[in-house]
Amino acid sequence: MERGFNFKLLVPPRVNPIPGQVSTVKPQEIVEDGGCFMQALQQCGDLQAELSKKDKQMKAVESKLSNLKIKLESKTKVQDEYQKEINKLKEESENVQRSNEEECKNLLDDLETKSTSETELQKKVQKLHLTATDAVKSKEDTEIKCQNKIADMVALMEKHKNQYDKMVDEKDAELDEKKRKDMEATANRTSLELALSQQNIENDRLKEQLKKEMNERNQNSSVHWEICALGEEHLGA
Repeated sequence: MERGFNFKLLVPPRVNPIPGQVSTVKPQEIVEDGGCFMQALQQCGDLQAELSKKDKQMKAVESKLSNLKIKLESKTKVQDEYQKEINKLKEESENVQRSNEEECKNLLDDLETKSTSETELQKKVQKLHLTATDAVKSKEDTEIKCQNKIADMVALMEKHKNQYDKMVDEKDAELDEKKRKDMEATANRTSLELALSQQNIENDRLKEQLKKEMNERNQNSSVHWEICALGEEHLGA
């Protein structure tokens, strides 16, 4: 008769339902006899299948966590960009506000300066008005003096008008006499030029006539000498 044998079966700890956390329960030691070995193996297979399933679930959860982490990082990046844009807009708003404050201050200063300038301009206008009044008065005085001087000059001109007219008449008479003499001299010169021209024509005619007579005399003299020569030859023969 064969004797049965005893063995120890170490059962792995149960997995906690929370993903990623393992129970701290120590493996259970189950002491069974050989008749329960197959049942124990079956339980081990079931436990292994459950562990594999839990492992897949854990991987799926880890994948989801990774995706969520990526999405969170992306959202964080977008949020950072939005924050940068917000900071930039805030800075621009502060700059615009600062610029507006400076512009308002400059406008107030400019307005104050213009108010001061307007007061000074009013003083200058009043001064110019007084100066213009003095100038008008001085102009009127000057016009009166000029009118008096013109009246004196007219009276003086009337006083010397007769003498001036007499001098003008004398000058006109002298001018007429000079023109008459010039016309007579011009007429005499024209007459002399005409007479000289006629005399030159007559001289040219006389020269031609004298030249012609001299040529005729020379020809007659030549004939006379030829006749004399022939007569001498005849007598000598």
